[in-house]
Amino acid sequence: MGKSKVVKEDDGQDRQRGRGDRYQWIKIKKILLPKSDEKLDEEIVRGIAESIAVVDLPHPIAVRRVTEKTKDGKTKERIVLVAGAHRLAAMKRLDQEKIPCIFVDGDEAEVQLVRLAEDLWRRTLTVLRRSEMLVEYVKLASAKMKVLVNLARKAS
Repeated sequence: MGKSKVVKEDDGQDRQRGRGDRYQWIKIKKILLPKSDEKLDEEIVRGIAESIAVVDLPHPIAVRRVTEKTKDGKTKERIVLVAGAHRLAAMKRLDQEKIPCIFVDGDEAEVQLVRLAEDLWRRTLTVLRRSEMLVEYVKLASAKMKVLVNLARKAS
């Protein structure tokens, strides 16, 4: 499985109690949202924003770097949200310029595993949605484990 990286903030903006040395602070306007059929729950965003205003943001969002080719053939790196859309929306609502992020390395399956792992522990999921997500998580994790086992067998 890929690793989540934690890196020191570049510009010394250690706003969060003791967390400035473990996360990279990224400008919110630079984070792209993936296409999703999931709508944000405004009540959840409001609640998170109220919590952040009182105790700060306890958990960073997860993002990844994606390299794209532009029309002129050059490459451009973008930062895409993996998990934490409600937290990101709450920070925007509070007019914050930056948000703490952990970078996720890995392929599309790895990114989906991270997203599912976080979403599975939400209290707002219906039983059906939680069951569907668990099935998807188990399928992805099983496929990942098969790849790792095959690599270990080849190495020995």
